[in-house]
Amino acid sequence: MKLSRLIFACLILSALLSFDAFAQRFRADNEFIDYRLSSDRDKQTQKQKKLFENKLKDTGLQIASEGPIDPDIYVVGPGDIFTISFGIGSLEDQLYTAPVSVSGTLFIPTLGGIDVREKTLSETFSLIKAKSEQKYDLNKIELTAVLTQPRLIKVHVLGQVNTPGTYTGSAIDKVTSFVQQAEGFSDWAALDKIQIKHTDGKVDTIDLSAIYSEADLSQDVFLRGGDAIFVPPIATDGGTVSIEGNAEIQGMHEIVKNETVKSFLYRIRAIDRSTDLQGIYLQRNGDLTKLSFNASENNGSVSASTQLQAGDKLFLSYLKEYVYVHGAVRNPGYFPYFAGLKALDYAGLAGGTEEMGSLDRIQVLSAISGKKVKGAQTDIRRGDSIFVPFSYQTRLLKILEAAGYIASILIAAKAVGLINADTAK
Repeated sequence: MKLSRLIFACLILSALLSFDAFAQRFRADNEFIDYRLSSDRDKQTQKQKKLFENKLKDTGLQIASEGPIDPDIYVVGPGDIFTISFGIGSLEDQLYTAPVSVSGTLFIPTLGGIDVREKTLSETFSLIKAKSEQKYDLNKIELTAVLTQPRLIKVHVLGQVNTPGTYTGSAIDKVTSFVQQAEGFSDWAALDKIQIKHTDGKVDTIDLSAIYSEADLSQDVFLRGGDAIFVPPIATDGGTVSIEGNAEIQGMHEIVKNETVKSFLYRIRAIDRSTDLQGIYLQRNGDLTKLSFNASENNGSVSASTQLQAGDKLFLSYLKEYVYVHGAVRNPGYFPYFAGLKALDYAGLAGGTEEMGSLDRIQVLSAISGKKVKGAQTDIRRGDSIFVPFSYQTRLLKILEAAGYIASILIAAKAVGLINADTAK
C-alpha cells in the first residue's frame, strides 16, 4: 500500500507540474497583457556612446581630408613629405621624395637643403623654385613640387572635454577632429572661448559655438605639433536645477546666469529625436506647468524660452518608438513604430498562425489612455500593445487539454486504489 501511495504521489506531482505549465501558457495566450513600454526601453538611445581614438601610425596610410589644402594657410613642419620632379625633355624625369627633417630642413638631392621652418606651403614652393633656378634653366625644365604626405602631429586637448589627454592626428586635422578624439566637450564647455596655445607662447582664441548651431566652419582651424587646445568652463551663477525622467542626466545641474530652459536642455544634451517635446514640464514653487517649444502656442503652457531659477525642477518624457504584438502570432515581441499603420498591419508584421481567430477581435491597449479598443482597423500610436486573439476552436482544444490532465489524475488515483466505486458514491 505504501508503494502504491508513493507511485500515486509521483503521478500527482507530474500531472500538477504539467498542468501548471499548461495553465501559464494558456493564460499568456488568452489574457491581454499590458506590455506598454517602460522608460528604460523608451530610451534605447540611439547614443553609440564611445568615440574611439583614430591614431595614424603609418605615414603610408591615406588621410581623410575635407578638400584641397589652402597653401597660404598650411604651415610646413618636420615629417611632411614632398615629391619633387624635374622634367628634362626627352630624358627620363628626375623624381625625388624629400621629407622635412626634425630641424625643419627640406633636403632635395641635386639642390641641397632648404630651411622651411614656419613657412607656409606657398612660401615653401617659392623657396623650392628659387633654389631650382640656381641650378636649372626653368624655361627648359619643368619643375613640379607636391606635398604628397602631410605629417603626423601630437596635440594636447585639455579642460572641459570628456577625456583630456594627448592625441595623434594629421597636420590637416582641425580642432574639432582632436576634440572628437577626446570624446567631445563636457556639459560645462565654453565653446565661444576656446584657446589654442602654441609652443612659441602665442595664444589664439576661437569660437566653435557657431559650428554646432549654424555650421559655420571658419573658426575650425589647423593645428601644429605641440599645440594645446584648452576648453574653459562656462561661468555659472551658483544656482542649480534638477532633472527627472532621464536616467543618464537626472539629478542636480548648475545653471548659467540668465539661461533659458531651452538653452539649458540643449547644453546638457537632454534633447534628441526621442524626446517628447510635448511632455516636458517645469515645477517652480510647487506649481507644475507644461513647457511649450512653439512660440505661437497659447494653451496655458509656459514658453521654453523662460529663464531658469535656482530650485526649478524639470520633468522629461520620451517618445515610445515601439509597438508590442502578442497572442496568436508567429513572432511576438516589439516592432518599430511606423506612423499610419493599423492593428491589422502589425498583426501581419508579427506573422499569423493557424490558431488565429477573427481579426475583428484584435485588441489594442492604448499607451496614452490605458483603455482597450477592439478592431483590426484601429489606428496605432507609439507604445501601444496589440493582442491577436486565438480562434474558438483553439481555445476549446486547450480547455480539453486541461480536462485531460485532470482525468489522468483521477485515473491514476483509481488505479492505486485511492478511489473506488463506493468512495465515488
